[in-house]
Amino acid sequence: MDSILLKAKSLYEALKPSEKKVANYLIQRADDVIHFSITDLAENAGCSEASISRFVRKLGFSKFIDFKISLVKELSLMEDKQNIKNDATGVADLIHHLVQQGIKSYKELAQLIVPEDIEKAADWIASSKHTFFFGVGSSGSIAQLGASILVRIGISCFAYSDPHMQVIVGSNCTAEDTVIGISVSGTIKDTIKSVQVAKSVGAKTIAITGGKESPLSKEAEVVLYSSPQGFEAGIGSLGARSSQMAILDMLISTIVWKNETWRDNFKKVEQALEPKRFS
Repeated sequence: MDSILLKAKSLYEALKPSEKKVANYLIQRADDVIHFSITDLAENAGCSEASISRFVRKLGFSKFIDFKISLVKELSLMEDKQNIKNDATGVADLIHHLVQQGIKSYKELAQLIVPEDIEKAADWIASSKHTFFFGVGSSGSIAQLGASILVRIGISCFAYSDPHMQVIVGSNCTAEDTVIGISVSGTIKDTIKSVQVAKSVGAKTIAITGGKESPLSKEAEVVLYSSPQGFEAGIGSLGARSSQMAILDMLISTIVWKNETWRDNFKKVEQALEPKRFS
């Protein structure tokens, strides 16, 4: 069964305001929630009991008691419940926390990823005339990284972080092209609109997002769910970004593994770049 806290983060943007109050309280104070009745939680979260009932149903539980039992089991197995604190004893503590957050992100990703979806997306990219990455802000940087790696193995690939260029490129796509939209939350309007435009003219669409039931996930034909750890107050959303990069690695590794031509292309590029390195 999926982690309760992970699912709450993934569904967060799709929740109603009253349900977000429950999610916020759960994510921030899960250790308290296991001791609460539904009435206690409603009072502390500032919402109605009906909102809590709807929330736990969205998490996959028919009753509040079933939700509590599963949460107790989950918390008992968690190895890392530490958050960044102002009274950290030093840089060593901070580094340890960030490393643990990275490990946590990869563990969450292992629960979210569907191998069949990775393979389908990889096949689309490998067989497309052109592949386009769309992302804004820090997701735009991930898009640039993905495009640069795919180009190294010989795939025609481009990345756009400017919203206007995304729409222009998307509107000129064809059924031979693949568009990949990247957004941690899945709620960035520019990225969603660009994917919609590309989809409307026949392009294949893929989303890399941590937002389950998000607008972006509903637009894309294939959704590769990354860790939604960016929801937490981590500096730079390291967990979310490393999770996105891991998905890129999975896609590219699958492409290279399935086709010897791409492996040969990569070797040729490495040989061509060798003179540029200090020996």
